[in-house]
Amino acid sequence: MPTMMLQLRFILCECVVMFHAQVYRGMQWASRTQLEDQNSEEYKVVSKLLFVSDRVLASDPNTSEEVCMYEAGRVRGVFGLSAIEASDRSTKIAADFYMRALDGAVHELDEVDAEMLQATRLRLGLSKDFIDAEHQKCYSSSVATVLGDLNDSSRLRDNMQFLQKMGSLLSFDTDRVNAIIMNRTLPAFQQHVRAAVASALQHRQVSSEAEQLVSQQHALHIAPVIAMKELQAALESNLALRHRDLLDCMRHHGDEAVIRFRELLETSRTSQSLWESVVQFQTEEMDHAWVADNYIHKISVVPDMELYHRLYESVLLALSRDGGLSVDGQSELATLQSLLRMPDSDVSRVVKSTMGPLLKHEISRVANSSELSTQLQDWVDARKIPRELYQQCALEYYEDCRKAMANDFAIIPKEKKEELDTLRELLNLSAQDTQPILEKFAGPVFIKSVEEAMSTSGGGVIINEYQDGLEKLRLRLGMTRETAREACCHAAKRFLRPTINKILSAFEAADVDGSSRTRINDAYGDGGAQTGMLGIASSEQDALLSEVDNLVAFLLGNKLICSSSTAPTWTYRINFTDVLPDSKLRHGLFRAAVVAQMRSIRPNDRAKNSHCNVTTYHFARLLGLPDSHIGAIRSEIGTRVIRNFCMKTFASRAVPDHRDLTFIESVAEQAGLDAPNSLFAAKKAFITSKVRGTPRVEWDASSVAEIRATAAAMGVDFPGELVLSIDERLHLFKCEASAVILADGDADIDSNLAELAEFYGVQEAFEGELSILCTRLARECLDSARVNYRNGDSLRVGAALDKVLAISTISHVPGLSEAVPAVEMEHFAQMYAKYCLTKYGVQGTDERMVGLRGLLQ
Repeated sequence: MPTMMLQLRFILCECVVMFHAQVYRGMQWASRTQLEDQNSEEYKVVSKLLFVSDRVLASDPNTSEEVCMYEAGRVRGVFGLSAIEASDRSTKIAADFYMRALDGAVHELDEVDAEMLQATRLRLGLSKDFIDAEHQKCYSSSVATVLGDLNDSSRLRDNMQFLQKMGSLLSFDTDRVNAIIMNRTLPAFQQHVRAAVASALQHRQVSSEAEQLVSQQHALHIAPVIAMKELQAALESNLALRHRDLLDCMRHHGDEAVIRFRELLETSRTSQSLWESVVQFQTEEMDHAWVADNYIHKISVVPDMELYHRLYESVLLALSRDGGLSVDGQSELATLQSLLRMPDSDVSRVVKSTMGPLLKHEISRVANSSELSTQLQDWVDARKIPRELYQQCALEYYEDCRKAMANDFAIIPKEKKEELDTLRELLNLSAQDTQPILEKFAGPVFIKSVEEAMSTSGGGVIINEYQDGLEKLRLRLGMTRETAREACCHAAKRFLRPTINKILSAFEAADVDGSSRTRINDAYGDGGAQTGMLGIASSEQDALLSEVDNLVAFLLGNKLICSSSTAPTWTYRINFTDVLPDSKLRHGLFRAAVVAQMRSIRPNDRAKNSHCNVTTYHFARLLGLPDSHIGAIRSEIGTRVIRNFCMKTFASRAVPDHRDLTFIESVAEQAGLDAPNSLFAAKKAFITSKVRGTPRVEWDASSVAEIRATAAAMGVDFPGELVLSIDERLHLFKCEASAVILADGDADIDSNLAELAEFYGVQEAFEGELSILCTRLARECLDSARVNYRNGDSLRVGAALDKVLAISTISHVPGLSEAVPAVEMEHFAQMYAKYCLTKYGVQGTDERMVGLRGLLQ
């Protein structure tokens, strides 16, 4: 039997045999103070008694749990202890016994196993958590003692094996064992990592350093994940140091920045290589990835990006010296751009500012020497100059040379042109590339010549002889037809500036009160339609239209406005939107031109009218107005011209004569309107204005009848074609109906009233309105009868009452009895009877008297 178990049995037996004698001797003279003092012998003896009593009773299979608890309670009662106090003192004694047994087991690892320790724990009644904590303390203490000297590699393996066996004895799994060991070995491994990184960066022996580092990792029981994190921290520390050195040089020692950058770049590459080599030597597959450049990219943040631009410029200049930019140099620049997080736009700007001056110097040197263009191209290719930058610098040099010639020659002589062609070929530029530069210098010369040709021609239209001369000049200057046409447009705008000013002056003069853009005077000219029927601000409008005509004639003559031979469309090579940027002003100018065009209409001169129409259309397109706006403005003004003219005409005659119709058709044609529809719209407007232009209190039957007669003569359907409310039509109807009802004679009143209702479109309200009207008229007649009664005029009283009776036959007139007092009623009857005897005889009198009494009673 192992020694540990023998010791444990001996201890228990010793306690069982001796504790009674010890207790007797110790308790015989012990005081309460001695029993409570934890350092006294009496206290220790009682604790042992409690432990032995508990363990002996618990280990006896013949003793039930109730008996054990009873006996233990008796022992506690003797010393006045609670169950918790007794348990704590018993556990402390058991722990001391266990630790003595554990210490012996550690020295006899080959003879003791974990099951034996487990049996001892159970025999002593110790909890699993308590034992686990004691095992942790014991193992940690043993690791610190055994691994005191980690530099002694000869004993390190044996010590690690001992610790592994001890961990197995204590029931520790491998991860727990390694974690406790690693707490001791990690600082030593960190030193190995820093040394390996420093050695790899200095000697570039990456593979051997990686292998040794992994070997140390395994020897020191460092987990792969922890090992890689420590390696990453060491590598990033070195990269951060190199990065700080680089930033310091960028700020204070610009000349050394390139050296520091290359050191950083080399450190990044070596760090990445060491990392990848360590990963390869690991026995476990690694999920953790690390990229050196990403870390540099992460820490490369400075407030002033100009520092990075200067660094890129310095590196670019250093790499471009001598033989040019190699493949490795390009890769280095790409890496630098990525690390500095410079966008392509910033790189392009730095390359342009750095290489541009060098390139211009090289271009100048080659152009002024006898070297071939291939040598210049080789220089450009070697330094990887972007094509756009080379093109820009070459064209700038070419332009400088052309400018130098322009100081001596307005038009380049043939030999100088040959020199420019030679330079263009040397610079490897195409004729298309240099054409804009040649035209830039040729443009002012050509424009001046065009202006001179316009000034010497009538109305500014260049004659054929000058046209031929300008064509020869264009060829000599090397200008394309399109560029020459643009130069002509520029010259035309300058030439037309006085004309534009005159148009604006005439427009402003005609618009003094700010309303001439829309105002059209409807006064009829003394000369009639043949001399222009619209007197619209007269001379100013005439002047405006005249200048517009001159402007359009100039552009047509110089073919700046031309028509297509295949389609009925116009091409405008010039416009004045840049000269007149205000859209409202341009619309106002066109409106004024249209008003002047309408004023100038000659009904018997279609050719002149058509010419004015085309002229104002061209003017609108030159002002940048779309066809939709042109049509809308013409239609609006034409409509108002026709309406105002018709208002004036209809005031004297309802039916326009031939001369009027001819003028209306001419205006409609110029405005793009339908003449019959425009005329009919004017008729409706005239009728409506007559109805609404007169206050209702001034309406009478004759004026309303006149309106009805005019509408009928014009063929206007009152209810169907006039926009009049039902109230307005009813009022018109009542005015005429009153006259019909009150009229003397034997006319068919019912038929006449029905015709009026139909004409005014009030048939639906006819019956109700007629009753109201008849009631009002009957009351008015009664009022008239009463006045005449007071005046003693019996004849007028009889006539008024006779009219009341006649009205009652047209429509029911209720409530008349209340209108006449009873006293007057008898007098009325007597007067009316006399009136009827005189007018109708006895028989007629009786019938009317019955009817009158029926109305008034």
